[in-house]
Amino acid sequence: MRKTVADLSGSCDRHQPSFRYWVTVGSTAEEDDIFEKLERAGFISQPLKEKLKEMKGFRNILVHEYGEVDDQFVYEAIKTKLADFDAFKREILKALEKIGP
Repeated sequence: MRKTVADLSGSCDRHQPSFRYWVTVGSTAEEDDIFEKLERAGFISQPLKEKLKEMKGFRNILVHEYGEVDDQFVYEAIKTKLADFDAFKREILKALEKIGP
């Protein structure tokens, strides 16, 4: 199984539209390892790797235990944590710039 680091060229005109970088993930059972692989490849920092793991855990709670989730907690997380997505985008774009078109 292969997963892509999204084709970010649409949001960044410094890259060719056809540019894609592939990260081999392995089996679905190894999917949690993607953040480790992104860090080892130099795409993301260690602090962002930890934040992404937290985000994935939060997503899993929302998807699998949505009936037990405190709506106010989710609302506050949305208001205060959206910058984490920007941090991810910045680090990936920086890594893509190093690779070139």
